[in-house]
Amino acid sequence: MITKKILAAIPIAIVFLTAGCTTQVNHYMDFETRQFSPLKEKYSSKTVFINSITDNRQFIEAESTIQPETQSISSYTPDKNDTKGRIIARNQTISPCTEEKSVANCTANSKSYSALGENLCFKEKSSKEYVKLAIEKGFEDAGYKVLSHSSDVTETSLVIDVSLERFWYWLDYQDTDRVAYNEIISSFKVYDKKTNKTKTFKISNTTTMEVLDFMNPLKGTVGSSLVEYARIVTNNINKLID
Repeated sequence: MITKKILAAIPIAIVFLTAGCTTQVNHYMDFETRQFSPLKEKYSSKTVFINSITDNRQFIEAESTIQPETQSISSYTPDKNDTKGRIIARNQTISPCTEEKSVANCTANSKSYSALGENLCFKEKSSKEYVKLAIEKGFEDAGYKVLSHSSDVTETSLVIDVSLERFWYWLDYQDTDRVAYNEIISSFKVYDKKTNKTKTFKISNTTTMEVLDFMNPLKGTVGSSLVEYARIVTNNINKLID
């Protein structure tokens, strides 16, 4: 497994709200994908076709009795199947510290940030569509031409199926640096038509950044991690396939 950890703070237009639990279980988010410039029409002897990308992330239904890094979905979600396809985080709501809570779980303002509230979802695209953009960008920057249609596949093309296993964002207020984490893990199955062989491997990325804006504590992390994930694909795909 290829794993990369970075400290980054790239401003992307995305806002995470930190309100308390309510019956409004979805907060929708938009962010710029300008960092994924349109795929260039260029000649390359190496071609790749993303045959499928499947969202195989596993979620549990929970509210406040769960660790933030665990992929979960609100029990009050009306359309769970749709939400599971777009969710990438949960609100970590603020609650007062009590004697029962350990000091490690409380901030200097006598607040606890361990509870989870509403789902935080992409509005227009699904989670796997954004990961696909990053993978395509990674292949292109590695010197491949990304094919749009299966009819364009040739005898020398790579055909790839991707399983998205993790795409999740969370905060760690127990850390004195107030760190936001985001993690993407995908499994790849690559079929080489020329050699008639199949290879499987995983590419994983964990991005960390210091929380500078407590009103929008996860701002910037989505774009940062997707850009970094594309870079990791670029840097590793050829040696993984060869």
